[in-house]
Amino acid sequence: MQPRYEAELFVAFAEGLLTREEAERFREERREDGPGPLEWLREQGRLSEETLVALRRQVDERPGEQRVVAQEDGTATLTGPPKPDSPQVPDFPLPGWDRYQVSRFLGQGAMGQVYLAHDPRLNRKVALKLLRHEDPDRVRRLISEARAQARVSHERVCKVYEVGEAGGKVFIAMQYVDGQPLDRVASGLSVEQKAILIRDAAEGVHEAHRAGLIHRDLKPSNLMVETTGDGGQRLYVMDFGLARDWDGNATLEGSVVGTPHYMSPEQARGEVSRLDRRTDVYALGATLYALLAGQPPIPGENALEIVGRIATEEPRRLRELDPDIPADLEAITLKCLEKDRSARYDSARALAEDLDRFLSGEPVRARPTGLGYRLRKKARKHWLAMSLATLALLLVAGALGWAGFTRQEAARHEFLVRRFTEKVERIEALARYSGLSRLHDVRADHAEIRRHMAELEAEIQQAGAV
Repeated sequence: MQPRYEAELFVAFAEGLLTREEAERFREERREDGPGPLEWLREQGRLSEETLVALRRQVDERPGEQRVVAQEDGTATLTGPPKPDSPQVPDFPLPGWDRYQVSRFLGQGAMGQVYLAHDPRLNRKVALKLLRHEDPDRVRRLISEARAQARVSHERVCKVYEVGEAGGKVFIAMQYVDGQPLDRVASGLSVEQKAILIRDAAEGVHEAHRAGLIHRDLKPSNLMVETTGDGGQRLYVMDFGLARDWDGNATLEGSVVGTPHYMSPEQARGEVSRLDRRTDVYALGATLYALLAGQPPIPGENALEIVGRIATEEPRRLRELDPDIPADLEAITLKCLEKDRSARYDSARALAEDLDRFLSGEPVRARPTGLGYRLRKKARKHWLAMSLATLALLLVAGALGWAGFTRQEAARHEFLVRRFTEKVERIEALARYSGLSRLHDVRADHAEIRRHMAELEAEIQQAGAV
């Protein structure tokens, strides 16, 4: 592998962008004329354009060397062939600092290094983020990120405790989240658990919107999942480095920012002035799609291709990829991914509420809500009560039917009795009339009486038991 590719591979590993297994697999499978590790990560949607530039700058700072080694001031240089299985852990750049008691190194990004520390004043763990390069633009970025995140007070958003400067270095003290990014735990989650976590993320993002911020870089790796004591999951929205104020003051300048796979169409077109909270709704939908389908909604070989497709190409329906995905959850996801902003949920809170409806078995607003659909949803949710009610209705209907039948039979019985009585009385009248008449030939009278008696007998047999 080219020396530069080796250097990029080590930087990617040191930044936590590649696991050891991925780094070794890249070394074994990647062709010399193929994209380098950093470019490959960007194509996969795991690296933003801005971070790519920053990491390339690290590799270019020492072009004659080939290995990343941490210096005392926290910067990085290249000094030899990198080995992904033995990364250098940078020393804490503020030895003897008594404000926080540093425990260990947690990781680093394009802008800063993060350490686990203890706050002796408030007796709590914190995550300390410090700049690795003291350049004014990066200082501004770090402070802007902290100020943006500190404005949001919600249990689903990682808290910022303090922003300050020590020994010439700007630091942020944040809530320590002992968890993993959502994309790393997704494979072990059920469909319902994924829906719950995105609902929680939407609630946190809604609070950010209320504080006047658009996140602009929501994706699985920026959603941290912590396991609770009872085995459940608690989610935190992280990394407000690309957050933008409603008034148009963005913490990152430039027309196109974010991660391609999770960009809304208006974001991909660089329409900065048109970005609003529905941009984050799209990203939440893209994240939910990726969790359910195991792939992003808009595929592509590289960032440029993905950005070009977002505005015109519709994502495949989730149930085409996996028929077991509930139709309501598919409808919610695709509503978030509408190209037309007005067709999406108008807020992250509206998305959270519809996910709550799905989880509760209620009709969701992402689907047409005709009477039949609502009745089916109610029946599925309250199946026991509906079964008992149906049984009760059947019993009542049976009782009413039997009562009606009984009344009908009684009326028929009464009619037949009256008719037969009338016929008997008529026969008696004929016999009496024949007997009281003067002497005459009674054979015709007897024949008439027998005819009426035969008719009565036939009607009685036809009527059955009365």
